[in-house]
Amino acid sequence: MIELFEKTMKIEGVTGIGPSHFALATVAAHSKLLSEICSIVGVPRKDRPWIAGQTGIETGSPKLIRRHMPGKTLPFRPEEWPDVVEQAFGICKDSHWVPCGTLIIGLPGETENDVIKTIELMDRLREYKSLIVPLFCVPIAGLKGEEWFGTEKMVAVHWELMKVCWLHNLRWLKVLAEEYLTKMPFLAKVFVMRFVNWIIKKATKSVLEYLDERIEESRRKKTEVISHAIKWRKT
Repeated sequence: MIELFEKTMKIEGVTGIGPSHFALATVAAHSKLLSEICSIVGVPRKDRPWIAGQTGIETGSPKLIRRHMPGKTLPFRPEEWPDVVEQAFGICKDSHWVPCGTLIIGLPGETENDVIKTIELMDRLREYKSLIVPLFCVPIAGLKGEEWFGTEKMVAVHWELMKVCWLHNLRWLKVLAEEYLTKMPFLAKVFVMRFVNWIIKKATKSVLEYLDERIEESRRKKTEVISHAIKWRKT
């Protein structure tokens, strides 16, 4: 990996390179790798304060990791996955890397407890500069033949996870925008940041209201189902 970056940077005309994706288990297993890459590409600097790349968190549930993607955790065990993710995020923070993480909602066999474990992992990642996006499970490759997952199958904890991700991204979006725009002329930066702040303020109220409504609606439906089940048992 180091040799690849070194040789690429020596190619005439190349002024900068970066990854599209990276693996969290690799980062946790090789703690110096990211800082070595930064040294090669000259990060941090004013016009490039960090390196960003997409990475798959997928879930905070060791059970789901073991069932669907045990190789993702190597050289660690699936049971260690939440710790591996947090350790890798910590290394990213120290090495001027920004993870753009993805989560998968609706993996086959997922229970509410699995989603809660993902929410708990999100709480552990709160202090690490990053963006984290939840995605619906798409049944392809090894999951071909499984049912598609959509909003109609979401329960309260799914909506709560959506809310946690939204709040996490709000926490870091402004910081990342300010750092990314450092290279811009002062007045242009001020204008763009005002627009960013306006979008954040405008969208946040509507999004949070929508998510809270979905959470309450899902809880109400669950209560109604439980009430009907209890009534049925008594008859």
